[in-house]
Amino acid sequence: MRPMRLTLVGALLLILLRAGAQGYPLPTVPDSILEPERRADYATAHFWQQYNYSDTTLLRQDYAEQAVADFLGLLTHATTHGQQEALSQWTAGMAQSEKACQYFTDTAFRYLNSEESPLYSPVLYELLLQHIDQETTMNEAIRSRAHFQLTLMAKNSVGDVATDFSFVTADGSQQCLSTTATDRLTLLLLFDPDCKRCRDLLFRLRHSSAINSAIADGRLTLLAVDTADDETAWQQAKEELPQSWLIANDRGIITEKSLYDLNTLPVLYLLASDKRVMLKNASIHQVMEALK
Repeated sequence: MRPMRLTLVGALLLILLRAGAQGYPLPTVPDSILEPERRADYATAHFWQQYNYSDTTLLRQDYAEQAVADFLGLLTHATTHGQQEALSQWTAGMAQSEKACQYFTDTAFRYLNSEESPLYSPVLYELLLQHIDQETTMNEAIRSRAHFQLTLMAKNSVGDVATDFSFVTADGSQQCLSTTATDRLTLLLLFDPDCKRCRDLLFRLRHSSAINSAIADGRLTLLAVDTADDETAWQQAKEELPQSWLIANDRGIITEKSLYDLNTLPVLYLLASDKRVMLKNASIHQVMEALK
């Protein structure tokens, strides 16, 4: 069941309208709590108190998944303190059952870490990973997965020198990031030719007058790196992409050595001439603003 995008008022009304309805019962917020954010804090803090984590029959999709969607929808409207408290209680609760833990983490990751999801939230995704990593009673495999993802997300942050890697260009020459375009900015694009979102971004980049002007003026190098390690797709991509770009293939090095977070492709980094990260996970709009 796909959740609807919740407005602040809609999320709080949902608590009242669905209380007692079929499905997981939502908490009733006391009338004495008037501020919307405090109501969201109360609702999320008490959300899972009636849930029986040991009852695996509750994990049927139309029941448990909607509960996760409702919880995450409310969580987006809570204060930072409220989010911390609610996630701490939830991770401690789900840790009681390995099956519940696996189901809830998989479902939450899918909603919070997919840009197609109406509940997409990198901030809440990272916050959830942190609480999973800190919950010592959590299944070790799930904790390790969260810890690895947090470690990966921390790499190549703004202000850091981007991790160096070697690549093969369209003409077959071998280069590395650190020695490429040392006299100008570098727009580093990590992509998979078979990824629809990647193809959409490639189209927008090809037709961006601001980016094309910066390349023509010698202010910017667009380094497009195919990270898929698929020879057929690579041969097609290097023929289709603009010759004004530096088209490259990392031969699987980035994935093999976990050099960059490729959890959601495509990824854009804007790098200074010394390869220090200026923008991470950037949008085209952010890049164009920086180029001004």
